Amino acid sequence: MADKTFVCLSKSKKNNDFCVAGKIIHRHDEGIDVGEWIRPVNESGAITRYDSIYVNSIDSQSLDIITAIFTEPTPDKFQTENYLIDETQYWKKEGVYSSHPDSLRLLCDYPETLWINNHQTSSGKFDQVHPDEVEDLNDSLYFIEVGLITFFTSRWEKQKVKVRAEFIYNEVKYNLKVTDHKWLDYFEDKKVGCYTKPNCFVTVSLALEPFTNASGTFHYKLIAEII
Repeated sequence: MADKTFVCLSKSKKNNDFCVAGKIIHRHDEGIDVGEWIRPVNESGAITRYDSIYVNSIDSQSLDIITAIFTEPTPDKFQTENYLIDETQYWKKEGVYSSHPDSLRLLCDYPETLWINNHQTSSGKFDQVHPDEVEDLNDSLYFIEVGLITFFTSRWEKQKVKVRAEFIYNEVKYNLKVTDHKWLDYFEDKKVGCYTKPNCFVTVSLALEPFTNASGTFHYKLIAEII
């Protein structure tokens, strides 16, 4: 077992649970050193609300600096960041990371593209990856600066609102499904339509489980966090 401290950069919806991810940090007198990604998982592969609360029953949040107890790495295909938590131990909040753009840039990744840009759904842009293409991938998380985001919301009858977000990264336009629970909750009571937000940073995740639709079977790129 080992305790690890990380900045939470994603707490997104995963069915009735959460997908949590962040970057390991090491604090010292001169500041912090930013390390690798870590995705806490339990035996079922997700994180429940109970898994991710503090001893005072307060919920953990994005940008919290969290110390948790982990038992072993559990990489799964291209999701190499997965690490099994000790479910008997509460997480500990060490503080809150600054949301100032200069501080967030210290956490950023700078991939040339968001994995492989060969496929897209009818409503998205470069939002899916074919199972054959993921065989050579060895990561599933990026934290990037994207600037302006355009949200597109939709709803079918009395179902929950669905949210997509469009942005440009390295001169490529992406349109991806949003699973950030804060933004889903925010738009739940809003009129369906188009909204914009400037100066954004996002965590993008590549889903482990493929999904089959009319165009075939694909892994989906998801916006797990918007700051």
